Amino acid sequence: MKTHRLLWPTFWTIVAFATLVCLGVWQLQRLEWKTALIKELNSAYQEDPAQTNLTYQKLQELPEGKILRGTLQGVAKPDHLTWLEMRPCNGLLGSDALLPVKTLDGYIWLNLGCVSSYNRGAVDKMITARHNLIRVDIKGIALAPRKAAFKPENNAEENEWYQFDAQAMADSVEINDIAPILVIAEEKLAKGRDEIIPYSEHIMPANNHLQYAIFWFTMSLVLWVIYYFRFIRKSAS
Repeated sequence: MKTHRLLWPTFWTIVAFATLVCLGVWQLQRLEWKTALIKELNSAYQEDPAQTNLTYQKLQELPEGKILRGTLQGVAKPDHLTWLEMRPCNGLLGSDALLPVKTLDGYIWLNLGCVSSYNRGAVDKMITARHNLIRVDIKGIALAPRKAAFKPENNAEENEWYQFDAQAMADSVEINDIAPILVIAEEKLAKGRDEIIPYSEHIMPANNHLQYAIFWFTMSLVLWVIYYFRFIRKSAS
């Protein structure tokens, strides 16, 4: 009878334990990826961007996980402006303004910076109202963004982009030959415009995954302690 009473508590404790351990392992995997990313960023920031041209061909051949710092030159059509939704912007919710830049041998996506939700309408109007091509000569970091785990899926039909997808976003503005890389601008495209905030400071993501992993593994052990005192010891007495 006692064994029967312990069946379901034991089952759900095992399920919860497995879930907590999986969360801890996931955080260790994130730790490995984030550590490599930060190392690569530190290496890239040692380079002089004026010494490297970010060409379509060079970015097409960029090895996985590699980050390149350099200068992007080309032209962009104002009506190709695309928004990457749900991005932090100076402590507020905003969007990143993206333009596909046409270089000599293909297109490259450029992240101009973040725009707060309050300023988005004005920026959209300011850029798309232009009739001439936008000339681009800007320093930045070239990388392949990792897909975020807890963001919505893209909705291409509604032109809603939450995850960077170079080819799908290029298809939405009907362009071909797009590099699978995003260049993040380190400076303003147009001087005197404050609505678009470029990522001028060195991008250096927080790396707290070891603490998170320790937390989840500790919780998995605490769970068994609670189980013991709540069911095993109580049953024995």
